[in-house]
Amino acid sequence: IMLIKVNDTFGIKVLMHDNWILSNSFDVPYLGPYIYKILILNNLKESTKKTHLRNIGYFYDFIEKNFNIHGDKIIFTTDVNFGFKCFQAFFMHLDNAFLDNEDKKYAIWVSATDYWEKISFLRQQHYNSKDLEKLKDSFNKIQELLSYLKNPKPKKTYKIRDIGQDSISILDHNLDPSSELNPFKNLKAKWTYYIAYLILSMVGVRRGEVLNLCLNDIKTGEFFDDKEKIFIRKDWINIVEHKDCYDTRYSKPNIKNNNSIRQIPITEELYQLIHIYIEGYRPKTTSPFLLISLQGKPLSPESLNKNFKKIYQSLPFNLKQKLVDMNKLKNLTPHNLRHTSATSDLKHLIELYPEEHCFQIMRIIYGWGEKSSMPQYYAKQGYLNKYQDRIDEFNTARIKDIKEVVDHEKN
Repeated sequence: IMLIKVNDTFGIKVLMHDNWILSNSFDVPYLGPYIYKILILNNLKESTKKTHLRNIGYFYDFIEKNFNIHGDKIIFTTDVNFGFKCFQAFFMHLDNAFLDNEDKKYAIWVSATDYWEKISFLRQQHYNSKDLEKLKDSFNKIQELLSYLKNPKPKKTYKIRDIGQDSISILDHNLDPSSELNPFKNLKAKWTYYIAYLILSMVGVRRGEVLNLCLNDIKTGEFFDDKEKIFIRKDWINIVEHKDCYDTRYSKPNIKNNNSIRQIPITEELYQLIHIYIEGYRPKTTSPFLLISLQGKPLSPESLNKNFKKIYQSLPFNLKQKLVDMNKLKNLTPHNLRHTSATSDLKHLIELYPEEHCFQIMRIIYGWGEKSSMPQYYAKQGYLNKYQDRIDEFNTARIKDIKEVVDHEKN
């Protein structure tokens, strides 16, 4: 097994093989963090896993330097008192080491204590009943220590970056490969970014998901409808991992978590447009990925972001100013289209189904967890948009009456 040495911000040696693995100074991987990563952190995105493992690495480094023991001993010993003593010392160290960074102090402590508690729970059969009670008591005392650390600043309210249907209508026209307003010169580039735009805005996938799509993820088929007694065509895309595909990109797109793996229905028209691109305008390549650059390589996140700035510039000045005034958007990103798609979908769903039913549909389609609060954010924006539509209708009628008064007075 080849292991690549990397030094992180704490000076802890980290070995990377597929995913992050902590090791000691002799390059021997720690068993505890590896078990924790596989069994506990498995459903989290890679950046979150890395953060937790770095925090645990900081804890292990403290244990080895101050207690002169192998880091794994803290979880594989049945000496509960020793474990609690280590955490008391680590608490005092954190409180002094991060006087100016309360958020970092809190995050490291939560990662380290959760790690000890979860791994100890997995090993509870190795404790007798008396030691098990001591262990539970230690966990309670550790949670009390947590209250002495300041909580991190509350997260800002999640802002929906919906660009609005008026901007979508303009972009639909501008990005048509035959449009004179298309911001790209090369015909194949026009088609590549048109297809990327359509999938992002109509299906609402994440940036990493659209860049991770392979040719065989675009599906169609006929299914027999027992109720109607006819065959019905269905088109869809599969959002799946492609770890076995050779990917030359420096920043490799990935699937966020297990909830992201899903099937999403698409229209027949979108399916046909994708195949027009594949058969006639997709640059020549041996790569299995759908979106290809003019160099014949899989389209990178950096290229997609860069060219979305060019797409933003194709919007008329008044629409760009509206995006700044309403949503403080001074640019366009792929994720803005996900927000716009989700807001539009939910706006229509709430006219058909009870609210919680709508939320569950959204969680499935958009790849959120079953208890995710994300649909509520989009519901708020959807209700506001719906309210604005009705206000516009109402005011249009009023303006008509007012105009009649003005015309009467002029005459």
